[in-house]
Amino acid sequence: MNRICSAVFLSCCLSFVFGCSHSFDSLSGRTRYPLTIAETRSIIEAQMDAKKIVGLSIALIDAETASDSRLIWAQGFGLADKATGKKASAETVYCIGSSSKTITAVALL
Repeated sequence: MNRICSAVFLSCCLSFVFGCSHSFDSLSGRTRYPLTIAETRSIIEAQMDAKKIVGLSIALIDAETASDSRLIWAQGFGLADKATGKKASAETVYCIGSSSKTITAVALL
């Protein structure tokens, strides 16, 4: 189960890297986060169906500097608690398990 969660988390991180790479329109100087959000949402939904993942929450933060950051998008997918049928939300708290290994690997890349 941890491997599946780690794989989905890595997929989401990579989709942000690739999605955000074309999120800035240099001609107009505006960000195009709706495209990044739509692409990421479709990837998450496809991976959740393919891998039978119960629930996931994600957030996109625009951080030019550590002190200047803003929340762009946050959403929950699937269920936070399968037994009770409680839906996942942007505020759902999860046990991170071995996710720090994936974060460290992405940071090193």
